[in-house]
Amino acid sequence: MKITNTKLSSLQADNFYRLDEKFYITFNINQWKLFKDSNNNIKFKYILAQDNKIFNYEDNEEYYGVPTGASYINKNGQIINYDIVTKEKHPGRIKYKISNDNIIISSLRLARSPATIFEKINTNKYIFSNGFYILKAKENWNNRFLMYMLRLPQLKNLLDNNIYRGIGISSYKIDDLLKIEIPNISLEKQKKFLEKIKDKENIIYDLYKRQIKTNQIINKVFSKEFEYDENLINEVRKGMTYGTQSSTNSELNTFNCTISKLDSDNLRLSVRANSNIFKRVEKILKHNDCIQIKDVIKEPIHNGAKPVYTENVDIPVIKTTYLTNNGVDTSSITEFTTMENYEKYTDAQLKNKDILICNIGKCSCGKIDIKEDDIDSFGANEVTIIRTDNGKYNPKFLLYVLRSIFGIYQIEKAYTGTTNQIHLNPKDVEDFIIPNISLDLQEKIVKEIDEKIKEQNEIENQIIEEQEKIEKILLEIIK
Repeated sequence: MKITNTKLSSLQADNFYRLDEKFYITFNINQWKLFKDSNNNIKFKYILAQDNKIFNYEDNEEYYGVPTGASYINKNGQIINYDIVTKEKHPGRIKYKISNDNIIISSLRLARSPATIFEKINTNKYIFSNGFYILKAKENWNNRFLMYMLRLPQLKNLLDNNIYRGIGISSYKIDDLLKIEIPNISLEKQKKFLEKIKDKENIIYDLYKRQIKTNQIINKVFSKEFEYDENLINEVRKGMTYGTQSSTNSELNTFNCTISKLDSDNLRLSVRANSNIFKRVEKILKHNDCIQIKDVIKEPIHNGAKPVYTENVDIPVIKTTYLTNNGVDTSSITEFTTMENYEKYTDAQLKNKDILICNIGKCSCGKIDIKEDDIDSFGANEVTIIRTDNGKYNPKFLLYVLRSIFGIYQIEKAYTGTTNQIHLNPKDVEDFIIPNISLDLQEKIVKEIDEKIKEQNEIENQIIEEQEKIEKILLEIIK
């Protein structure tokens, strides 16, 4: 238990009379300074202003709705996905217009998207959710300079560890952000910084253009190996599960289906279970020899367990937050369980090469990763665990099958529940059909995909290197 002393008079520092200890550690010790040793400071509230403008929808027009979240804006600040929205059909939270000089930053802790300026998009087409703060620079401050200030790891650390409020999907108040103090930099120095990083920005932009998403790599390789049109995946309608979120097809889907052709396994009556596109994908999969996942596993597929959390750095807990569909994000883990809890729930003990699937929640359900280390870890109950028999099936190949159109359609077809509380049952996952091909061919396909992913990782590392150079130049300017 942490105990913090604070004066009653300090409570008025927060308009909401916030009482948690981490807030007052920040207020009493750091005085909201981004850099403790800096004296010539200025608060964000004097250099940034909110600039919320309600978007004016027009009849019979389609727009690009951008919610918060890593599946819409990546960690480099690029829009990688959007929802097609109209005046008649859009979530109430998708409502803000931006300008090309606005700085936007997510208020949600788990969104992981940085402060960003979209200088090159058509702002008449994009609409942003109320999960973003939309800001503009005041006089004598450059918006792009402030964007880089807001991207500093020091600021992210201050947000993550001190001023988020709430549990679950927590967020911070704009008033808290605006209290933060940064070094007071002249406009001349701001422009000098932007001039010095121009070449590096151009390098990063060129690297961005060479990037290919992992799911596109998998789709290209699989379409070649299993002989289907690689554009088929673009016909999959955006649904409730993670794998469908890259689709921009969110239109109403109608078709005719006779009773005799309904899903014969479960007599399911949902459109998704009997959709034409899914039947086409299933036909392609069954055109090849197939088996079920339950034929290639060491033990029954099961969910993890509910962890007993501890502040000690004991056994890391793997939960939905740390599944990215591009590798388990072990660097962000801040939640741990006790050794006693770990030893009690043997089903939750994760092993190297376990496949982990998020089994709950709209848009999160169906995120899939593979554990690739021998570190003792605890799978939370929101994670479904698949442990393959490596003598029968390559776990990495199974991972790619589940991320491919073959897995996407079965996950979307199998979930149960409505609204945000959808679930994926381990028994249903055991019944998924997968290609029955030799281990040698599996290894060949895995190697081809891995080589292409490695190339993309090298591009990502180059981007990170250039971003770190920009960060270093910024720190030299402000100190």
